[in-house]
Amino acid sequence: MIATEQLDSIESLPSWRLGTALFVLSFATVLFTIALFRLLTFFIMPSLFFDLLFIGFPLGAMLGAYLFKITKASFVKTLWGLQGTMLFSGLAMLACKNFDYLRAHLFDVELQRLFAQMLIFTGFFLPFFIAYGLSEYIGYQVGRRRLQGRMPVVYALYLFGAAGAYLVAQYLFPLLGAARVLLLPFLLVGSACLTLRPHLPARRLLLAQQVVLVILLLLPQIEGGFLGLYKGSSLQSTHAYAEMGFEPVYQHWGRYSLIDVMKAPVGETYAGFYNDIIQWWFTPGNGYFQHSLGMLPMELV
Repeated sequence: MIATEQLDSIESLPSWRLGTALFVLSFATVLFTIALFRLLTFFIMPSLFFDLLFIGFPLGAMLGAYLFKITKASFVKTLWGLQGTMLFSGLAMLACKNFDYLRAHLFDVELQRLFAQMLIFTGFFLPFFIAYGLSEYIGYQVGRRRLQGRMPVVYALYLFGAAGAYLVAQYLFPLLGAARVLLLPFLLVGSACLTLRPHLPARRLLLAQQVVLVILLLLPQIEGGFLGLYKGSSLQSTHAYAEMGFEPVYQHWGRYSLIDVMKAPVGETYAGFYNDIIQWWFTPGNGYFQHSLGMLPMELV
């Protein structure tokens, strides 16, 4: 009888709505993962980030297998939980500048302090990957039942959604900036929830959330405000140089890092920063203060 009730709940959902929700969910979660990765390279080694993905994703699927029924209502609940962990991870990122031990002590690392910071980052971001695995597992099971066992269709929706996120992210970061790329997955997961037609109170709450998110996305100063909160205040950061009188003249998200150029308060000296770490000094006519292999592309330009 329980299995019949579960199946009836899923069968009441049109296939196109479910397919759209699965595609949007995959797109949104991968886009959020890419945004986290790009920002966390400011402070931690990328390998730790992917370790958390490989641990959290199967843990979420295991929770789904043992604790959740395969129903539309369960799927909607996992999407609410996913948004909650995304919000927690987004807020936690603003605290990452206080845990910059690895970058500040690259050659004299104390293992105890390093492990402590790894545990902190794990607590910050593992919940998102668990919720990510949970939502995709329940969505996969719901899709497999509703789409008459057509597993390749569900896989294709997930894979094309993820591939689309990778392609779009290459253009979104330089165009929109980190803050808007982080907000966009919330808008998309909320849209996936609305597509599943939850109860009326939930729809009203989702619509209110969507309106707030659109307003935030349209705020002209949101990128500068976010980066001002996110960036660290070490002696090598743009914040420290701003206190010395340097003024920003250029900022752009490149393929691998955030690029900042600041001008000295006196003369024509410029300082270049990658992911908020000073990398070079340049004076027109005299060139770079120090030369290294990393200078070669810029010397050629």
